[in-house]
This record gives sequence, C-alpha cells and structure tokens, in this order.
Amino acid sequence: MCFPAQARFTIAKGGKAKRVMVWQPEVTLAESNAVRELAGTLEKITGASFVVQEATGSSVPERAIIVGPGAAARAVFPEVPLDKLGPDELVMKVQGGRLLLAGGRPRGTLYAVSRFLQEQYGVRWWAPWAATIPARRSLRVADVDVREQPAFEYRDPYWSAAFDPLWKVHNCANGGSRLVPEDLGGCVQYKGFCHTFYPANLKAPLADAASAYRSYLLGTVEFNPDCDIWVAPAGNKSIKAIYVDRIFLVPAR
Repeated sequence: MCFPAQARFTIAKGGKAKRVMVWQPEVTLAESNAVRELAGTLEKITGASFVVQEATGSSVPERAIIVGPGAAARAVFPEVPLDKLGPDELVMKVQGGRLLLAGGRPRGTLYAVSRFLQEQYGVRWWAPWAATIPARRSLRVADVDVREQPAFEYRDPYWSAAFDPLWKVHNCANGGSRLVPEDLGGCVQYKGFCHTFYPANLKAPLADAASAYRSYLLGTVEFNPDCDIWVAPAGNKSIKAIYVDRIFLVPAR
C-alpha cells in the first residue's frame, strides 16, 4: 500500500467525506463514468458518501476533486495544457485545496482515476472477480504533480481475465482483441489481430516463381513456407513504411 510522505489535505476523516466531487457538464460519457468510478471506490475504502456537484467555469468549491478536462478544470488549473494531452495521457495535480484528475480524450481521465487509486491508496484490480480495496476511514491526498502517458500506444494483455472491458480500463489496457465500449473510452484497433505481417505487406504474390526465387537469393524478398505470398524483409525501410501505412484499419482512437 502506498502511504504518501507529504499530504496536503484530507479527503475523508472518520468515515465522513471532506471533499466534493466536481462533475463538469461538457465532459464526455467516459469522463462522467470516471467521476462515478472515483466516488464509488472512495466510498468502498472509507465508508463515506461523496457528493457529486456540478460546476461550470470558475464556480468550483474550495474543497473539491475535479475530474476531467472541462471548463472548471481549465479555470482552476490554467497552467495544465489539457487540450494538448494525448489520448491516454493523464494528469494528477494538487493545488491549494483542490485535486485534479484528468487526461486526454478518450481514455486519459479514466486512467488518471485508476492510477490515483492504485498509487495513493493501494487499490488493485487483479481480475474481474478479484480486487484489493483497503479499508481506511481517513484519507489524505499526497502532494502530487504528475503528467505521464504509457510508453506503448497499444497495450493488450492476452488472457481471459483481460478481456473484461472494465478490467482493461482499471489497468490501462487499450487493445482491440476484445472491444472496449465508448462509454469506457473505446480502444485502439488495427487491421487484423495477429499473424498479419505477410498478408498486409504485399497486395499480391509474385507471379513468376523463377523471378521470386532469384529475388530470394538476392535477399530482396523472404520466403515463408507457411504462406502463399512472398514478402520483402521487414528491415527494408521502404517496405516497412508500406506495411505501417496498410496495417491501420482506422486511426488510433
């Protein structure tokens, strides 16, 4: 469990909430679900019921947890470049008596909430049916100022538990082997799923077998006995560029 060395203010004390959740009307459905996720999980930890209050513009309570990149977040945290965050990039920031949990669209805010609960209070979602949610009637917020994004654009643990959309969100997995609904931020999709290098690389096999064999000897194409198509080696920069261009079914989202 993570116990912050420095704590700026109290979220809950003795099973009673000390901060309100701020919901911004212009946020997405996924970001609204992030508000509910945070309020529900904090209630499980502390036993406290957290009020979710609508805020627009600069009308933000002094003791607030702001979730999502809406107008209230921009007014209170003008130094955070909310409009420039990547689709999975997140921000966790304490300033004064307020906490910001937000991120780029479509998934960043959901990831900010999950990371905050994991890093600050030791929450873990091991599987759809197994989670660790520590019981602590009093919670304080650490003096955090974090902006980060995953190192890999596509993250898709391939095992049965990881097919659950909510487990994916909790653990920042965005792969398309099993789809994530838009109200949970959606997922990244590529053309095909796996074993796609050969069929994606060339539009048609080389018709002349002799010519293909000569090219194979010269090292300009690679023979794959399990496939009816010859492809240029992946190390060839031109072929790699063609492959990257063809592999996207839709832009990453």
